[in-house]
Amino acid sequence: MDTVTYPESAVAELISQRFIELRLDVKEHASLVKQVRVNAIPLVIVARPDGEELHRFENFVPPADFVRRLQAIK
Repeated sequence: MDTVTYPESAVAELISQRFIELRLDVKEHASLVKQVRVNAIPLVIVARPDGEELHRFENFVPPADFVRRLQAIK
């Protein structure tokens, strides 16, 4: 994701306009890893400010698919 999906301008622009990005190192945040049920890496969770999970992307997602799926989140 870091080398293919996130560098794409459409992905970067959409994330910066509609989302707040937070990255965690799974080794440094083991309790949170258990809490959010990390089953795959990479893992992207889209959540509301109250923590309600709206969508989960597990494993690699190509840029065009990632943009399409992010745009579908209301």
